[in-house]
Amino acid sequence: MKKILLAFAFCFAALSAFSSYAAEPRQAPTEQERARTVYIFHQPIVMLQAKFGLTTPEERVLRIRNTLRNFTEADVREPLSIVPVTRYNQQGRLIVMNGKPVMLLTEGDLDEGDDLTLDQAAQRVLARMEAQRMALRDQYDTGWLFALSAAWPFLPGANSLAFKGISVFFGLMLTLGSAGVMNHAMSGLVLIYSRALRKGDVIRVADNEGKVSEIGMLATKIITRENYVVTLPNAVVVSGKITNLSALQPDGSLNLTVSVTIGYDTPWRQVHAMLELAAKRAKGIDLSEPPLVRQLGLMDWYIAYELQVRLLPEQSLAVARNELHSQIQDVFNEFNVQIMSPNFVMQPEGSVMVAKENWYTAPAKPPQVET
Repeated sequence: MKKILLAFAFCFAALSAFSSYAAEPRQAPTEQERARTVYIFHQPIVMLQAKFGLTTPEERVLRIRNTLRNFTEADVREPLSIVPVTRYNQQGRLIVMNGKPVMLLTEGDLDEGDDLTLDQAAQRVLARMEAQRMALRDQYDTGWLFALSAAWPFLPGANSLAFKGISVFFGLMLTLGSAGVMNHAMSGLVLIYSRALRKGDVIRVADNEGKVSEIGMLATKIITRENYVVTLPNAVVVSGKITNLSALQPDGSLNLTVSVTIGYDTPWRQVHAMLELAAKRAKGIDLSEPPLVRQLGLMDWYIAYELQVRLLPEQSLAVARNELHSQIQDVFNEFNVQIMSPNFVMQPEGSVMVAKENWYTAPAKPPQVET
């Protein structure tokens, strides 16, 4: 029965491809291109253009379709993975689900116009297929409701008045009792299909910050820096503010910002230089992206500074934040600057300011004067 349901689901998987282009789907494919592109649930996955012996790209697409139809519900519940292989004297990437091969992507399927390596193309294909696999898995989780509704009229005594009365009673109970559940379920669909967040993204929702480990029909799970698993109802996630820290970084890197408040008696140029020096000394920082220092506000008694850095891919946000805080303290102590926000209960005798000759106190450097 599971294979029949899965085969029915994948009947919607149309397969086609793009003519002389690569693994990246095109916006308006021709009929010939459609014959070589893999579609799952009407979503373009990949275009195949490599020919293996007498096997054309179109025949490869048909074989993939037949392979998808043979997967069971147990297979769909297992995540996809990529295995490096060598086929037909070409480097390839085999996409596998539950230990079973799904699709082979080779260097012959790439196009120079897309400017993608084989690994990059395989990761994009994997992400698209994984999104469709998770959507199908969620359909299995809620498919029993549809089966119960379809079988209800054929139950013995379904046409009797008593049976109809009980049906109305249970329907009313289900409607009132499942209002919250349906709210979470609809919110889950919004999260899944709007792609506001994905598995592996680092997000911040209210006071919770961590990596998304699962996006279910009713709840989303994230792993915090304390290695706790926090379960957030989807209705709460959708109704609140979602800050996705990794959505704009395809390589998985993150931007980290830290703040300090320093008194007006410390030259701002010196503070900028010290924060930049701390960023250069910290481990896990991508120095190809220069650190950025901002002055967020001129408060009554102090200035609020913000340091933004780019982390290396796969670098933990919590570990990097701890390292950066440590380096900032060391640098400020090294140059005898206290990280303290002064508050005055009465007017100081002298003006709290920095004399011009102290504007470029070390480690700040004055600009070079062109002669």
